[in-house]
Amino acid sequence: MRTLYWIGTGLLEPGEVGISASNRNFKAASALAGQIAGPGWYERPAHWSGVVCNEGEAYEERSVDETLANVISKLDSIIDTGRQSGFDPDATSASSTEDESSERLTEILPGFPEKVAGEIVLCDADNINTGGIYPGKFVYQDEVPKEKMAEVCMSNYDPSFNAIAKPGDILVSGSNFGCGSSREQATTAILAKGIPLAVAGSFGNIFARNSINNALMGVEVPKLVHRLREAFATSGDKVLTRRTGWTLEWDVRRSLVTVQEGESGDKWSQKVGELPPNVQEIIARGGLENWVKGEIAKDGVAG
Repeated sequence: MRTLYWIGTGLLEPGEVGISASNRNFKAASALAGQIAGPGWYERPAHWSGVVCNEGEAYEERSVDETLANVISKLDSIIDTGRQSGFDPDATSASSTEDESSERLTEILPGFPEKVAGEIVLCDADNINTGGIYPGKFVYQDEVPKEKMAEVCMSNYDPSFNAIAKPGDILVSGSNFGCGSSREQATTAILAKGIPLAVAGSFGNIFARNSINNALMGVEVPKLVHRLREAFATSGDKVLTRRTGWTLEWDVRRSLVTVQEGESGDKWSQKVGELPPNVQEIIARGGLENWVKGEIAKDGVAG
């Protein structure tokens, strides 16, 4: 018997069993149960003996469902904080001439990089969607190797991107970067390419959330996009992907981006949104999955 998974409607052949859902979590319940199952069909594990609460919390015995709801609530709060800070375009309007003595500094978690720097690679377009970042034909292939993800990253936008961009580069693009579908591989493919930071005039909402979920750092700097377009404007065919020779450094502690416009060009700085410690924690753990596992372990659910 063959089991099929798909989104929405589909056709079954005789003897086949289908699992259909629209939220792309269609494999999770069956994988956890070890058989075809769905949400709400679980029973209390036979060897479950209660939970251990975090230090400082009042003792309250929780079921698995209650614990997961608690973790999800914490996660939603963290994601909202990240979207309102690290991906907030209005936060970039602050002056970089602020007196450092009164400057608000962000706490940096142990092991988290205080600064991220690299050469700017410009993908000069607005509304680059997730299909342009990661081709759809690979989305439903399980366990695509990291090397292959790196190879096809941005290939629907520009087939030459793989040969131009290098590990350690800073990817800069225009407004609404990452619009379109919810495919999380749009963020993990950029990481697979060895690019630690995406910068844009603005990000698509789902991409911004998926970036935090999958440990890709991002920051919005509309001024940088404007300056790049002024400097590299062409009268002929547009260059889709360009090594600029410009460098960018993001000082996470100071929430400050500094751009050097080539060896002899201008150097300027601009305040950006804060990357608070709770968002750093998700990124430092390697993304949402590892963060959730850690939170469940802290809540002490026994299996």
